[in-house]
Amino acid sequence: MGYRVVVFLTCWIALWIGAGAAVGSLFGTMMTGEVWGFVAALLTTFLWPWIVPEPIDNWMDGSNTLR
Repeated sequence: MGYRVVVFLTCWIALWIGAGAAVGSLFGTMMTGEVWGFVAALLTTFLWPWIVPEPIDNWMDGSNTLR
């Protein structure tokens, strides 16, 4: 059950770092975008109860499987 949260957190952080890298490359600031993406990932982790769809939340809890 705990591994599912780790999988989701890893994807969450990678998504935000990728988004930060994309925005940073538009402005020509290499590596700065990745750092701000990581910071955004950490800050938005606290918003999971309101952002994450219920099926994914249930999957992370182990109470339901994704279908």
